[in-house]
Amino acid sequence: MPNLNWIIFIIGLGIGAAPAWFYQGARIDAVQAKYDLFVEQVKSIGELAEADAKHADAINNKRKEKTDAELKKIAADNAGLAKRLRDARARGGYLPGAAAGASHPDRICFDRAGLESTMGFIDAGGAGIAEKGNAARLGLDGVKRWAQDAPLPPH
Repeated sequence: MPNLNWIIFIIGLGIGAAPAWFYQGARIDAVQAKYDLFVEQVKSIGELAEADAKHADAINNKRKEKTDAELKKIAADNAGLAKRLRDARARGGYLPGAAAGASHPDRICFDRAGLESTMGFIDAGGAGIAEKGNAARLGLDGVKRWAQDAPLPPH
């Protein structure tokens, strides 16, 4: 026969553990309910944020398309103007004519045709650099304008 002390110990353990078991179970259920509520709230907040982000992206894409179209038109206008100015400069020549009072204009110390050709080459290269710089400036101006018009994100 088992020892009486062990039997009393096991009965006492059962009597003491049962309320603790039920108490801890109730606490776990309460914590689980709070956790489930928290998860649902975070999920709904996340879905709202995602919907807001999609809406903001749609607005931003429309604004970007509009800005891109404006920049493309401005760049085309500037390119056409630059070409007209270069062509006008090329038709008129880069060097002024000989002075009216010059006794021998053919004795100038440089090759007029060579210098004219070199000036045209330099002008074309400089115009290309200026066009690239102007395109970069236009892009930056467009981004600045776009950023100034951008709505603040919702909080």
